[in-house]
Amino acid sequence: MKKIILTLPALAISLASAWAAEEFTQDASKLPEGARTFISKNFSDAKIAGIKIEKEFTFVEDYEVLLSDGTKIEFLPDGQMKEIENKAAGIASSAIPKAISDYVSNNYANQKIVKIESKNYGYEVKISSGIELMFDKNGKFLSLDM
Repeated sequence: MKKIILTLPALAISLASAWAAEEFTQDASKLPEGARTFISKNFSDAKIAGIKIEKEFTFVEDYEVLLSDGTKIEFLPDGQMKEIENKAAGIASSAIPKAISDYVSNNYANQKIVKIESKNYGYEVKISSGIELMFDKNGKFLSLDM
């Protein structure tokens, strides 16, 4: 009975680590085609410094990419952008929907977009002053959070 009680926690830990796994690589071919295209189109000057592939069982949950310029990008399993962040240099405007980029440049002069996250309703954007702006899927401004 003691052996069973002692074996159960070890078995649970083993199963938990098998369910959730991470793979680290620099091999861009491990990314979905959409993610590779997004990176080459919007961050052509940066190199891939590292890729973390998060898996649950054998299914990929997401890809986290670190670029040589300090940009971090998360992608969904289908290659769609989930989040981009670069607090130091800001995010390249080509990687941001034009309506959002235009809104920020017109209303927040001298501010950089340092984070953009895709949400169900649209986008959440953080600018260098710390203000968070919400936009719908078409890039129409919805609200802000200071």
